Amino acid sequence: MNVFWNIIELLDRSAIGFEFIPHIPEGRTDVASMVRRHELSEAAKSMLIEVRYSKKNDDKRYVLVVVPGNKRVDFKAVAMLMDGRNAQLATEGSVHSMMHCVPGAVPPFSFNSSVPVIADSSLLASSRMIFNAGRLDRSIAIKTKHYFDAFYFQCGLVSMQ
Repeated sequence: MNVFWNIIELLDRSAIGFEFIPHIPEGRTDVASMVRRHELSEAAKSMLIEVRYSKKNDDKRYVLVVVPGNKRVDFKAVAMLMDGRNAQLATEGSVHSMMHCVPGAVPPFSFNSSVPVIADSSLLASSRMIFNAGRLDRSIAIKTKHYFDAFYFQCGLVSMQ
């Protein structure tokens, strides 16, 4: 699976204009924002989160959480929204197998039907969102409104300062 081209096709199919931003490989949101020359609050940080429902190791589910670059994921809020017991970052191996890219390159879209998306409502404070597009050396900028209007996902307050 080529995540980058899947994103391009998805945006084209949805008639969403975008700006392609090539840059040096970088997965850390704060550094990537400096390299791409934009405010940290415009970055869309996408992270695969493991939600556990009991103490059993196999009683878990994954969700893709998207928050502004200047905020952190509120794991308690994610667990509560998913009716889970607790939540934590997924392992690097889980990111590879479920999202088909490396951590830091995860886009705000899920191409895995078993991984729903939760977008933080505070993303709407910025008129555009910029994200790594399945690769550490390629980013895309789109209007935040288009992201919220065109794609189905759960929206909630899942970030904190």
